[in-house]
Amino acid sequence: MRVDLTLQVGVTTETITVTADAPLLRTENSEQSTTVSGELFNSLPLNFGGGGGSTGAVRSWLSFIQLAPGVSGNDHRSAVNGAPGGAFKIYLEGQDVTSTNDTVWTSTVASASVETIGEFTMQTSNYSAEFGQVMGGVFNFTTKSGTNQLHGSAYEYMTNEVLDAHRPFTGARPINRKHDYGFTVGGPVYLPKLYDGRNKTFFFFGYEKFRNTTRSAGSLSTVPTEAYRRGDFSAALTGRQLGTDPLGRPIMENTIYDPRTTRTLADGSIVRDPFPNNTIPTSLLDPVALKVQSLIPNPDNTELLSNWDPRTPNSRFQSIPSVKIDHNFNSNSRMSGYWAVQDTTQITGNDGLPIPITGRRDQLIYGHTVRLNYDQSISPLSCCTWGLGIFVSTTPTARRTRFSTTTRSAALASREPRPSLRAFPASPAAATTSRITGVAWLSTWDPPRPTSFGTIS
Repeated sequence: MRVDLTLQVGVTTETITVTADAPLLRTENSEQSTTVSGELFNSLPLNFGGGGGSTGAVRSWLSFIQLAPGVSGNDHRSAVNGAPGGAFKIYLEGQDVTSTNDTVWTSTVASASVETIGEFTMQTSNYSAEFGQVMGGVFNFTTKSGTNQLHGSAYEYMTNEVLDAHRPFTGARPINRKHDYGFTVGGPVYLPKLYDGRNKTFFFFGYEKFRNTTRSAGSLSTVPTEAYRRGDFSAALTGRQLGTDPLGRPIMENTIYDPRTTRTLADGSIVRDPFPNNTIPTSLLDPVALKVQSLIPNPDNTELLSNWDPRTPNSRFQSIPSVKIDHNFNSNSRMSGYWAVQDTTQITGNDGLPIPITGRRDQLIYGHTVRLNYDQSISPLSCCTWGLGIFVSTTPTARRTRFSTTTRSAALASREPRPSLRAFPASPAAATTSRITGVAWLSTWDPPRPTSFGTIS
């Protein structure tokens, strides 16, 4: 028996499975590090303000450093492996952006927007020699890049006192209105009829903005009562006797004595008489002091102490615009440029008093980061990277000085400090520090401008 069978041509199929499991043991080096992806950054909650009347700030890029073993804390004061708090370095796109003024101050003036972070690596120990000059860890941030597809995001995080619980005992709900919002957009550089950057040139732009409207509550201060303003300090008498004077009269606590009655007794003792009813006559009150006193707010209650609620506003406005450009020359060479600036406007030392008797100071803080990288593949096993970057931060200084000194050094040249002769107090001193391949110079002077710190590497 014969059976003729007809066979159909089958379809050729091929399956490729790629796995990228992290090895349990690192064999190429002994580095201890933890990597956090940008997706994890945005999926975990980030506190950008705190509750009540706290000032708050833009979302911190150091919030997740506590995920790494050996890290204590989750901000710029964190300690790594027992080292002092703030003993770390921060690299952004390969650029050292650690503040030369104060390490823990870096997060305030040079942070990248959390939304633009592509990856974060926390190296806690045994890192390579290129990351030296630090006792604690090394925080390495890489930002996102554009792709052939146009993509982006938009977001807003907010708080409002309407959503807050009442405070215990007082029932107060201080004003607490904070907003952290922004957007990102990335894709190929495309100019119609001029340039098509697909597969070659890409951009990624990000902008994050923080603003708040908060007012502190619950912390009372003391201002003069209505009676005190008229010179009547009878309420200050406590009835407590502290001793007796040379005439045998009792010395009562908080008694105010009349300087016009100063006299010397036969034994050489000097005595004065107290003002009747502990009240200073209005005619003796200094008109200049009364003018200053009129600027002091009136009390909110009848108590002698803790009688005024400053209700001080704690305003802070921050913005972080950034842009990154990537260009592929060919399959072996690539260049990228990054620019970002963090702008912070805040109030320091706010006491609730009006101008000109207030001690508050409005600060304008800026931190500029510029980075240019060039990557060249030499062989399948070797790659060379060149980088040039600059970081400059500017902030007002609270220091005032009567003299200024100037010191410069470059290679072997130096000059001794020399004071500038001024007959009046100088304006806040400004200092600029720059570093470029081993040659450094430091200069301080006293024009009316803020303090600047910059590094070039």
